Amino acid sequence: MEPEESDVDEEAEEEAKPKKGKKKPKLGRADISAKRHFAPASLTASTAHQETKRKASESDKAESGGQSKKKKAKGSALLQGWDAKHGSESRTQDADEEDDSMVRPGGFVADGETDFVERKSLSGFKGKKIVMNNIKISDSKPMTQSTKRAQRGGATKWKLDHLPSGTSAAFTESLAPLAKIKVGALDAWEGLSSDQIQHLVDTIFPEDGHIVEDNDVWGGLVGYRLSNWRNGFFTHARTAVKNFLEAGEEIHVEGPADIAEYVGLFTEIQGDPPTAPFHWRVWDEDEETGKTIKKGCLQNELIMYTLAHAHFSEYEDIPDPRDLHPSELPGGALILAMQAVEHAFTFWRTGEFVEDKSSHFSADRYGDTVKRKPGADGGRAKDVKVLVAGRYKPTIRSLTVEKHWVPIFKAVTDILSVNRKKKARSKSASSRASSEMIIDETPEFILVSDED
Repeated sequence: MEPEESDVDEEAEEEAKPKKGKKKPKLGRADISAKRHFAPASLTASTAHQETKRKASESDKAESGGQSKKKKAKGSALLQGWDAKHGSESRTQDADEEDDSMVRPGGFVADGETDFVERKSLSGFKGKKIVMNNIKISDSKPMTQSTKRAQRGGATKWKLDHLPSGTSAAFTESLAPLAKIKVGALDAWEGLSSDQIQHLVDTIFPEDGHIVEDNDVWGGLVGYRLSNWRNGFFTHARTAVKNFLEAGEEIHVEGPADIAEYVGLFTEIQGDPPTAPFHWRVWDEDEETGKTIKKGCLQNELIMYTLAHAHFSEYEDIPDPRDLHPSELPGGALILAMQAVEHAFTFWRTGEFVEDKSSHFSADRYGDTVKRKPGADGGRAKDVKVLVAGRYKPTIRSLTVEKHWVPIFKAVTDILSVNRKKKARSKSASSRASSEMIIDETPEFILVSDED
């Protein structure tokens, strides 16, 4: 029986084999009618679709040999092998760590989108850095700051020719004297700021609209005039001291030895508050009590002579101090006159005049300075203001118009009455900035007359 079963199988295999060269049968009327068959209305859309499906005929199966080739799938937008090294676990972990990725990988890329976010999440891809080429580089010459000499047109110093056209005469005759009068009412050795000079320029040239800037011709020329003005205090003080000491019969001195002794006594700082005989109009000793009698604070004839010629000669007419604002009273000029007399006496310490050219009447010697001093116990260093001229500021502020300034103005008027240089006169106000630095332990003091 076994050989018979084998024969049947072989015959079945021969029948199943496709016949080569056999053509596909043509469609008949029955096939066309089957294509036009509609599903019953009671069927659902899905079942109707299944009912209307055409079943493959036996001839079709025989023609294809019972085997169907797999249709080639359409490729996705992702690169081939994009997930070769990334399992599902690593993809989920990467997406959780990078919350900014905004989307988790998975699925195909829709139209109008890219797979940049997915690829960044999977591979850590940061993309190519895009540099915008918006900066245009070109060769340019570096800007050089003009030096002061260049601002002056190559000149060593400012000259009147550098002033705007038509202003030099008014500058010399009006603005410069006005600047000296104004600075004489400030603290000793204080200068004028650009704003203060601008105010003076506007006063003299109200319609011209000149602008004053730092380190320009206006400030430079005013600075020169004020420097000469301060030097004038020492020039006149030296003349006054020389005439005073050479008139030996008036002070009862003969020869260099007596002059040296007299200079030492006349300039000796004594008492509390500290003062010296040359600060006063009258300095006498009471024979009965031995007490020193002082009258006329800062009204010594040497100081008055210096103040009159160095400062009040800038006035065309000496004003009445009762008509002046307190800010217009020449307190700074009075301190300069006193310091100039003190400096002039230093050349007569030997009894003869010996000029020391290295000893200048300057702010470095007689003006207030700021020094850096270490803090206590190794603490932080601090700026300390060392008072020199500033020690006399309380005395100047204590001077009253009737008891002090009226006699001072009268004294300088008498000195200049014979031959006074007449120049422009003007009143001016001053503004000062307060200092908040530490003041040196050198005390301020007020000189008080025995008449007060």
